[in-house]
Order: sequence, then structure tokens, then C-alpha cells
Amino acid sequence: MMISTCNRFEIYAYTNDLNEIKNIVRAYAAYKWLPSQKLERLFNHTTGEQAASHLFKVALGLESKVLGDLQIINQVKRAYQLSHELNLAGPFIHRLMHTVFYANKRAVQETAIRDGQASLASASSFLTKRFAEDFTFTKVLIVGLGEIGLDVVKNLAGSELSITLINRTESKAKALAEELQMSYAPIEQLAQRVAESDVVISAVSVEKPIINASMIGYTAFQKLMIDLAVPASIDSAVKEDPSVQLYNVDQLGEVLKGTLQKRRQAIPQVMEIIEESISSLEDWSRSMQYSNSLSGLKNKLDEIRKKELSRHFKDLESEDAQRFEQLTQGIINQIVKLPAMQLKSACQRGNAEDLSEMLKQLFELDPRYSN
Repeated sequence: MMISTCNRFEIYAYTNDLNEIKNIVRAYAAYKWLPSQKLERLFNHTTGEQAASHLFKVALGLESKVLGDLQIINQVKRAYQLSHELNLAGPFIHRLMHTVFYANKRAVQETAIRDGQASLASASSFLTKRFAEDFTFTKVLIVGLGEIGLDVVKNLAGSELSITLINRTESKAKALAEELQMSYAPIEQLAQRVAESDVVISAVSVEKPIINASMIGYTAFQKLMIDLAVPASIDSAVKEDPSVQLYNVDQLGEVLKGTLQKRRQAIPQVMEIIEESISSLEDWSRSMQYSNSLSGLKNKLDEIRKKELSRHFKDLESEDAQRFEQLTQGIINQIVKLPAMQLKSACQRGNAEDLSEMLKQLFELDPRYSN
């Protein structure tokens, strides 16, 4: 599963072979036409509980630029949905993600981690509306209609502002503008529209700024510019113009200090929920190890049972064959009962892996039943 947000790219995989992680990174490097060794050096690797804990913190907004940002959990959900649709999410990833989503639900209901308006979009909307109080007619330009850009548009929809949308895919800007009774313009008019607007909000994903100081134009009034992109899409040199107020992602985090302080106080509660969730996930993982090993053993014994019945009693009448079927099946159940009890106890002690490996070797079990 791959998660991409405004300031991170992460790969999650469930495997017993850490070399597989390198293979995934190399495949991604090839896809991006990048040297694999260079890309490998950029990755931080974590495993086990540490990796799971990081995912929970990311999904619940503890690692966000704006603490508790609602956008992140939606991005995580889409990453999981794509992984599921491509048949890349196995049983562990499925269980992990559903545990993450339940933890998120608990965090929202039981803590203040999402209280108030403190997403990048809501902070931008708050600044825009406060800035517009000094104008009788405010022209707002929103550039980029990705997830954050769309949220800004939704936050400002229905206001008294004159809003123009620009997007690299013009049809998307046109459709949204018609739906919300706003204006739109082609990307080729970007410089002109920046010069005309009182507020410019850029949420476009680019490698280098596409809005620079030469686009500001002359104005006797103040101009508000908000850059929601990482890397920056508005050149920082624009703030040298005395008429321009420029906010970036880091500065937006300071806009709603009261909300963020309240959210910071909720971090210990959220961490408790995360720890409980990881403990629950570990219990499930151990029980699955017990269940898989037991299934493998039963399947192997049943395979032997059917083979011997077929070899010795192939000419039996159907009624007698049914009796032998029931008798031998009962014997298998009795044989499995003691290993089942031992496996369950081993799971509770946390050393089921040793017993599972022993069963695998003794009975030459199918590898998929051993983990």
C-alpha cells in the first residue's frame, strides 16, 4: 500500500523477507526513471510495531503539518482502497487498516484531536474571509483543484466573494465553477488573473513555483497570497512587495493557535487509543498464527486420511464408506485437539512461532499455513 500526502510518500508491506522491500523501492524507482540506489537512500525503514505505530500516527493526524488534519485520514483511506482494488492488500493489511479506521473513529468521538477548524483548507478560508472584511468587493483566485484546493472551494462556497478557479485540467475547473456558480479561467491566463485578484490561493502540485513577483501587478490595496503546496508554488520573493501578505503551510499552522493548543492537549489520549489498537492487532495476529498453523495441520492429516481410505476401502458400500468417513474424521479431530490447546497457550505466551515452525517441519506443511 502506498500513501502519498502533501509532505510524505510512504510504502507499507507485509512480508517475512525484508529484501522484498528493496525490490518494491527498486520497482518504484524504475517507474519514476530514478536511480534505485539514490531513491533507497531517501527512505527511512521501520518494521513491526514501530511501523504500525507510525501509520496510526499519520492516519490520526499526529504527524500532520496541521495537527489533526482531516485530509490525511481521507488520503489514507484512498490509498487502502486502491491497494484493495488492485488485490495488493492481504489479510494483515486489511485487518491493520480496519483497526486504523476504528482508532480514528474513537479519536474523533473520545478526544479533541479534530475539534475546531484547523485544516489547511479551513485556515485558508478563515484568513480569506477575515481579509475580505476590509473590501466591499473581493476577487479571489484559487489555483489547483486537487483535494486541498477542492476543500478550499467548498469552504468558501456560498460566500459573498467573487471566486475564479484555475486548474491544469480546464474541464474540471469549468464543471466545478458551473456547479457552484463561480468563474473559471484557463491556466494560460494565470499571470493576468493573479494581477487582478485580491486573494490568491494556490494548491497546485508543482516542482517549482509557478506564481512569481512579476505577476503581482500594481495595486494600491493589500493582496493576500496563500501557498498550500509543498514544494512551494508561490515564489517567496513576492513577500518583498509591501502590498503582499504571503502565508505558507508552516505559517497557517499558527493561524488557529487556540484550536491547535486544544488538540495538542488531546495527544496523550490519542496515543492511548493507538497503543490499545496496536495491542488488539497483535492479539489478532497471534490468533491468526494459531489458526493458520492448526488449519495446516488438519489439512495435512485429512490428506493422509483420505489417501489411506481410498487405498484400503475403495470397494466398500456407500453406507460403510460413510461410517469409516465419520470414524476417521473423529480420530483426526481427537488427534488435533492437543496440538490446538498447545498452540493456543503458545499464542498467549507469545511464542507460537516456534511451535508453528516445528509443526511445519514435522508434517511438511504448506508454507502459507505457517505464518
